[in-house]
Amino acid sequence: MEKSQKKFVLDLSVIEPTALIKQLEANLFSSVFLTVAVVIVSFLVLWPTVPILILSIWASSQLGFALLRIQYVKKMAKPKLSNQQFLKVKQIYSLIMLFVGLLWGCISILAFAYSDEMTLVFSVLIIAGVTAGSVATLTFVFSGYAAFFLGSTIPMFFILLSSENTTILAMAPIALIYIVIVYLSGQKLYLSLLKANNLTQELQQLNDVVVHQKEMAEQANIAKSTFLSSMSHELRTPLNAILGFSQLLKMDELNPQQSQNIEEIHKAGHHLLGLINEILDLSKVESGELDLDLKPVFINDSIQRCINMILPLASQRDITVTLQDLQSDWHVQADQKRVQQVILNLLSNAIKYNKDAGTVIIKCEPTTGDLLRISITDTGLGIAAEKYDDIFRPFQRLGLEAGMIEGTGIGLFFSRKLTELMGGKIDFVSELGVGSTFWCELPLVEPDETVTLNALN
Repeated sequence: MEKSQKKFVLDLSVIEPTALIKQLEANLFSSVFLTVAVVIVSFLVLWPTVPILILSIWASSQLGFALLRIQYVKKMAKPKLSNQQFLKVKQIYSLIMLFVGLLWGCISILAFAYSDEMTLVFSVLIIAGVTAGSVATLTFVFSGYAAFFLGSTIPMFFILLSSENTTILAMAPIALIYIVIVYLSGQKLYLSLLKANNLTQELQQLNDVVVHQKEMAEQANIAKSTFLSSMSHELRTPLNAILGFSQLLKMDELNPQQSQNIEEIHKAGHHLLGLINEILDLSKVESGELDLDLKPVFINDSIQRCINMILPLASQRDITVTLQDLQSDWHVQADQKRVQQVILNLLSNAIKYNKDAGTVIIKCEPTTGDLLRISITDTGLGIAAEKYDDIFRPFQRLGLEAGMIEGTGIGLFFSRKLTELMGGKIDFVSELGVGSTFWCELPLVEPDETVTLNALN
């Protein structure tokens, strides 16, 4: 279509896009109806002075060509036309529109030959109105528009130019200016329609590519989640056997070195089992298969349980864990197991990335929007501003993969997903070298209030 735009717009070998033909067809009946109405008005205006036979032939010809116009527009709009067939139909359509235009040009000739100056002026106004309206209804196939427009206006111009009446003669240059301006406006509109159609097609192609890529990504994500789920189950079976046998071996009489080795096996097995469980939960979240039991949860109890679980890890590095300003009756709408998982992840990170003999402060406070914010502040390494965007991405450890700190990089990603599924949100602030504060916000509810997952969503 870019090539067709570079051609002269009157070139009958140009094949208009289907969208333009459809627009021409959509305007067809309203345009023909208005044409018939104006034909009737013109007939009544010329009837007192123009011989009835000539006027009847003119009106009948208008109606006949209107029917031919309908027929050939319908033919052009057929979806299975070959290029050669389309061009042939288009040429006939353009010829029809030329005859229609000449018929409109004839009313100025009839008015000039049989009527007075006022009737001639009125006929000029009729032609101007009809041709101006054609810009909006006929430019979709420019050759048809040009044939109609020039066929209507050129006879009118020469009639005005040949008049002996100075007032009528003075209208000729005005008519010429009108012809040039309206013709060029129609041409500009046609080229704009072509350009808009090209852009629409390009956008549609891009949209098709995006939809295809999205479908492929969704399929890949489902395949990944299915694989992770399957592998997690397959790995847990032998791992549980290893843990079971290591537990049995600990019951035997062993020397100190053997006991230490068995203990290391047991600890490593539990660590690996925890990682597998995290991956399994992650695959459930990404595939939308994670079920939540949302109900009022006594947050004090959940936080205290998490502190008790994390204290052994904190004591190994002399890190102080402090709980501040905890009101006795706060309840949040959440899944108890999952909210503890989120808090435990945040506490674990606050200790792992803290400095020796540092502090971790846990604080709860209500916020706007009936949410309870659970904040966990550490005195650790802090996070560089350029790494903020990577914090909640899966398998991101911000360059600490080769360090001594254990982790998979999915804890924060998983915590955010869980918090959002429970109707809350999670975020952080940090200063490099000073420490970080991570918080999660969950809906604050009364102890007896129950909200189902569907209602929450």
